[in-house]
Amino acid sequence: MTEKVLFFDIDGTIYREGYGVYESTRQALRRCAQQGHRLMICTGRGASSIPDEVADLPFEGGVFGCGTYVTAGGRVLADEAVMGTHCRDIIEILYDNNCPFFVNNSDYIYYDPGETPEGFEQIIRRMKYAYHGRLQPLQELPGRISKLTAYPRDKSRIPQIESELSRWFDCIVHPDYDYIELVLKGCTKGTGVEQILRHLGTAREDSYGFGDSKNDIPMLDAVGCGVIMEEAPDEIKGNYFRAGSIHGDGLSEALQRLGLI
Repeated sequence: MTEKVLFFDIDGTIYREGYGVYESTRQALRRCAQQGHRLMICTGRGASSIPDEVADLPFEGGVFGCGTYVTAGGRVLADEAVMGTHCRDIIEILYDNNCPFFVNNSDYIYYDPGETPEGFEQIIRRMKYAYHGRLQPLQELPGRISKLTAYPRDKSRIPQIESELSRWFDCIVHPDYDYIELVLKGCTKGTGVEQILRHLGTAREDSYGFGDSKNDIPMLDAVGCGVIMEEAPDEIKGNYFRAGSIHGDGLSEALQRLGLI
């Protein structure tokens, strides 16, 4: 079998908060690696916020922060960020718009401990437990911002936030989860996929991508075969190979139907 490169979104594809990685998914990914395929993460999460049970799976690198940080075989292929005084400007815009946020860099996740509105404390407690010291106070931010996850208190201000930050970021809105992703202009999951394929010398037709949400579309379009999970929004299902539910054997069965395991 020809070696393939497989890219996997994390949340909603191989991992679900509160459930973790299902055993059928875990076993299927291990079988893929045993078949000689190369497995890569492809996520909106920063490299600093990968759950331990995902990090323990046989991944050789990945696309993190929607393409701002890219690795393969222990080599860093990209580490993009807004630098210097621009970071202060970005943070002030978020404060002015009453919008709590996390900075998702490749080293740590940064937040303001003094800015914990109702509902935000639970997120912080969960992250402190999950990320084992990788959550740091904003005062320690080293003058670079790779990606932001923000939680607008007033959703009507999202267009204003998007407009004011458009110099640096593209905005991905997740209305079902009450947050927005602010991703560096020019970076997507697709650009990260292309960098890895180029680095490995792998043809596009020998690559697969697995995802469940709108920020996965650049990845799904950059690979030879895009696979979408059952839980994905209906409006993005039409163009891709359909998998079953993350809560069952959906991913494992899709890998079997594609002849990858």
